[in-house]
Amino acid sequence: MEKTVFIIDDSALARRTIKNLLENDGFDVVGETDGGANAINQYKELKPDIVTMDIAMSKMDGIRALEDILDYNPEAKVVVITGKAKEEVVKKTVGIGAKYFIAKPFEGNELVQIVEKVFNDEIVF
Repeated sequence: MEKTVFIIDDSALARRTIKNLLENDGFDVVGETDGGANAINQYKELKPDIVTMDIAMSKMDGIRALEDILDYNPEAKVVVITGKAKEEVVKKTVGIGAKYFIAKPFEGNELVQIVEKVFNDEIVF
């Protein structure tokens, strides 16, 4: 079974790290973006199984992007990965519908395990 991921993060290093970790675990990274205006259109076009997304990005508001993705597809599986791990941000993203929240910096095996569980609908956050 193919497991597809779309990565939204304005850090090229973060995108590369996430991509390498998930590809090594058998995920197919079908797209990645630094979060510009076309990120939501890319999501609609790619229809990935999972989205990993930063909240604090220079080109787009991650909270708004999360809302837009979930407005388009209420069943979207979005894992928020960000350095803005304040309690109110965690509560807000999960309240909107993110499936999980990972604080940067993260452990590689933690990321892979969480994304696997979200993909398999094994996480209730």
